[in-house]
Amino acid sequence: MSMVTKLFGRKDATASDAQEALVDGAIDTLEALLRATGEFSFPLTDEDPRFHDLCKEYARHVANGAPILDEGIEASTNGHRQWPLVRQFFLKRRQQEVDFVTQRTHQYQGLVQGMVTALSDIATGETDTRQEVETHLKSVSAATANGDIDAVKRSLERAMAATAKAFEAQKSRFDSTLDSTQSNLVQLREDFANNRDLMTRDPVTGTFSADAFNTALKQSIALNFVLQQPIAVVAIQIADFSSIQASVGAAAGDETLRSVVDCLMRCFVRRSDTIATLKPGLFMVLLADTNETTAKTLNARVEAMVRDTVRVPYANEGTTVRCVSAMTMLLDNDQPASVLARLIERLPQSDATENTTT
Repeated sequence: MSMVTKLFGRKDATASDAQEALVDGAIDTLEALLRATGEFSFPLTDEDPRFHDLCKEYARHVANGAPILDEGIEASTNGHRQWPLVRQFFLKRRQQEVDFVTQRTHQYQGLVQGMVTALSDIATGETDTRQEVETHLKSVSAATANGDIDAVKRSLERAMAATAKAFEAQKSRFDSTLDSTQSNLVQLREDFANNRDLMTRDPVTGTFSADAFNTALKQSIALNFVLQQPIAVVAIQIADFSSIQASVGAAAGDETLRSVVDCLMRCFVRRSDTIATLKPGLFMVLLADTNETTAKTLNARVEAMVRDTVRVPYANEGTTVRCVSAMTMLLDNDQPASVLARLIERLPQSDATENTTT
């Protein structure tokens, strides 16, 4: 059925093939545009929780006149559409996104400018301190040249006191600047955490994809160099996962993956924790501000929870799933490839399932 027929409920005998194609293309394009607006949206502050669903409903309204109950739009008859409301919905959203991007741009500019100013202040403070120390040393040298021991002693005491005071003032300025800079960097890291949902998701598990994890890892390495907070990276593998899929089928294998991910979500609960699927059966977890002892404890908890709770659908009774894991701490000279290679090398090689059928 052509779009003209959809719009008017009957075949328009006067409409040419070119006109029908034009209307079809315009309606299809607008429908796709509304769906894409919801799927690839900015994470606005105070986001309407209905927004993504509303985009789909407006797309259906454009395509076939479906009602939008939340907006008070009834089902259309005779091809009628609420075009003014469709335009208003889209334009309002675009203005909100423009405001969001403009605000974020100004915030980032402020953060960067603040860090540049802070570094400049440190350099200026060092120059001032050096000049003050040099001035007092010159006074000591002048007193020494005159051969007056008492004058040399008085000048040296003043120089030592003034030098200590100058260095103490410089240290105070440096500590204050460092605190401010670290606060800005923490804010940036929190912003990265808040916006991770814009990254690509694995379609089966809902975790982040390998590309998204690589991006998050790059950001963490860059921030770790300045923040100097421990960051742990964990690899968790359902060993021999291919055998599970071969024995029970792809659908049951996918269900097993989702059950394991549920365990990961229960163990790594912080907003800053990043869970990703590197490939089927192999997961990566990025843990900010986490030391080695805590990471190992969480690893053990995941392995125990998977062993005790996850069951393979349609498998023999008593078949359990067992995960193996490895962890590493981020180093200053790390790159994403080196981190992943180190983890893969440390992963134990063992079977994923234990058949304990009696």
